[in-house]
Amino acid sequence: MLLAFLFASFITSVMNCPFCYAYSLSEIHLVFTYYFLLFLFSYGMISLFIDFLDSRLDWLEKPRLKVYWNLAFMMFLFPTMVFLFCHFTFTKIWIIPFNQKPFYFFYEMTLFHTLTGWGIAFYINARNFFEQWKSANKRMNELQKAKNEFELKALKSQLNPHFLFNNLHTLSSLVHEDVHLADKFIEQLSKVYRYLLDQEEDVLPIEKELEFLESYLFLLKIRFGENLKIDLNKKDFEHSFIPPLTLQLLIENAIKHNVVSKEYPLHIVIEKIEKFLVVQNNIQPKNGVAYSSGIGLKNIRNRYELLGEQSIVVEENAKTFTVKLPIINKRA
Repeated sequence: MLLAFLFASFITSVMNCPFCYAYSLSEIHLVFTYYFLLFLFSYGMISLFIDFLDSRLDWLEKPRLKVYWNLAFMMFLFPTMVFLFCHFTFTKIWIIPFNQKPFYFFYEMTLFHTLTGWGIAFYINARNFFEQWKSANKRMNELQKAKNEFELKALKSQLNPHFLFNNLHTLSSLVHEDVHLADKFIEQLSKVYRYLLDQEEDVLPIEKELEFLESYLFLLKIRFGENLKIDLNKKDFEHSFIPPLTLQLLIENAIKHNVVSKEYPLHIVIEKIEKFLVVQNNIQPKNGVAYSSGIGLKNIRNRYELLGEQSIVVEENAKTFTVKLPIINKRA
């Protein structure tokens, strides 16, 4: 980097003042020192401003606003800084070794160094833009990979032997106790698997997701009876969307991490609050293990991020665990 600064300083000094190198060695040394210091000053000030701007604005989200701020800085503030630098250097450190009038000299130097600064600003902005673009592209690829992994894991988690075994075990008991209920159980089980296998969309209407959830909850109610209490408030969901299987995954996590028994019934509430679909359950961890559902929540959060939507909100206290799913508006 130092060699690059030295080379750039030499080039700018030759471009602006080629006759300066006809002077004595001591004067050439002063000329080169001046241009080197000015190049460091210009690069430093421009870098600080652009870094500050990058921390507030993103090239990919607000490019016009960033261009306006860059223009304002390079056309007004930076020339003023350069003028003050030149004036201080040639009036306080060493005298002007030329015959030009001071005003004309400072004006000429400021104009040239401002143009040099434009080149520096273009280089830094271009470098930062491509770095942000590469980072965004990498993040998008990671999210796409996470989405694909989620879809595969979601499908496998529902088709795994443990899930099937639990339902077959419940069905075998029903066959001997209540044939009519067993037929109903088989019907709802087939609906659940058909829905799981048919999902290919990124988002689905909440009404459709709730229809699937009714079949899924039917299986859970047969399995857990009154030990599992679920309040589902279906209202005002017209033209509203969420990623598929999201509710099912949250209910599955609640059952997985909490005790579900007659003594400790698990209570899950699903309702709409403002712009969120809220899923809340009471906390009663199994075997004294701290409550956790990080993997499932991470998958859901990644899916919302991939869709470019507001992130989910997770709230936890001593008694309840709450997940707020942003409701997605009707998509074009």
